[in-house]
Amino acid sequence: MCAGFKDQEIAVRLGVKLETVRQRRRGAMQAVDATSTAQLVSLVIKFGLI
Repeated sequence: MCAGFKDQEIAVRLGVKLETVRQRRRGAMQAVDATSTAQLVSLVIKFGLI
């Protein structure tokens, strides 16, 4: 996501299903209380998780 890849591109690169990518993002968003993907990316960078 941080590199600008769309969900389908991420799924292909990781060798997982598209729904897996979406589920993982939803879980990550809940973990940091993010309301958007942009906010999620900002927070994980701020917290030093990536």
